[in-house]
Amino acid sequence: MDMRWSSAEGAGRRLHRSLVTVAALVVVAVATAGTASAGGTDGRLEAFGDVAPQTFYEQPVAWMAAEGITTGIEPGCFGPDLPVTRAQVAAFLYRLDAATGHSPVVPASLPFDDVTASWARGPVAWLAAEHITTGKAPGRFDPDAPVTRGEFAAFLWRYARHLGLDVSTGGELPFDDVVRTWQIEPVAWLAEHGITTGKAPGRFDPEAPVTRGEAATFLWRFVGRPAAASAAGDPGSCLRPLRETLVTFGLTPTEAACVAPHLAGFDPDELLAVIEHRQVPSAEVLDALAAASTCLSVERIHQLVEIFF
Repeated sequence: MDMRWSSAEGAGRRLHRSLVTVAALVVVAVATAGTASAGGTDGRLEAFGDVAPQTFYEQPVAWMAAEGITTGIEPGCFGPDLPVTRAQVAAFLYRLDAATGHSPVVPASLPFDDVTASWARGPVAWLAAEHITTGKAPGRFDPDAPVTRGEFAAFLWRYARHLGLDVSTGGELPFDDVVRTWQIEPVAWLAEHGITTGKAPGRFDPEAPVTRGEAATFLWRFVGRPAAASAAGDPGSCLRPLRETLVTFGLTPTEAACVAPHLAGFDPDELLAVIEHRQVPSAEVLDALAAASTCLSVERIHQLVEIFF
């Protein structure tokens, strides 16, 4: 079939408007979120498309991925800017223990009723059995709650104690804002061993949430800042920013999850040239836009046409 971009009537015109609508949406979304790209390794481990070179967490995340301590939040995405949850910290510490040859043993019973995710149950049960956590309340661990900097310090300090390390501190606490009794010794120990330098001179910010990138960095410093292994395969591409941006421009999460894989990696300038009729779309662009448009119902396409036209 001769599918011309400038088709004037009937089904051809409707298809044209649908594809241009999707293209217009993608230009805005891709330009806002940034394109996911496979790129070259250049000697670095780039298992995640959202871990940018030269960030403070690049090498820590590379080390975690190489050691099997993390597989990310979804294919190609580590989520360095997202808050780390209590269940994720449990999993990180459990996998760290295994990666360093300590063979953690998962007990038969789990003392918390609110841990339901299969990947979290074993690590949380182990954390409780080794007295690294007592939970938030009797029978409650609160696995999805974000971990604060003070809480992360306590988790890591207790894990070090579990390993038999000397967790005593001899110096003065260098932060004025750490006042809770249960935080003081763990934070002082972290500072004394170079695991943290705080947020600013004299300030640790113990109630601030820890991001996944910061958690990776704390763990990496704890084990002595090891060099990251080289990448085992091609770098991943993270579609999360594009998908989330598509949602902000009106798509439902389900629609965005369907559309994003078809559109990742396209140059927004090329799509803009197609929209403005300055360039005939390549077969690759046309196929991608056609595939993306199938993710949307006829009604949704009509709604988007109203938005963009």
